[in-house]
Amino acid sequence: MLIEILSPGNKKHDLERKKDLYEHFGVQEYWIIDPETKLAIGYVLDNMKYKRIAEDTGFIKSPLLQASFTF
Repeated sequence: MLIEILSPGNKKHDLERKKDLYEHFGVQEYWIIDPETKLAIGYVLDNMKYKRIAEDTGFIKSPLLQASFTF
């Protein structure tokens, strides 16, 4: 599981390039969090491609860890 906290000046890089790298290297579960809005978007690896599993504010429910987190 990997959680990426977006950088204010680097959002495009974080949302595109890093996501592609994590997918390529097989990170099973990936979350992107925007610290300004607390938006969390989750992905799981399915056949070597990321499938979006969730979008919520201030909340993550990890299928991999079978746990939930609030922030």
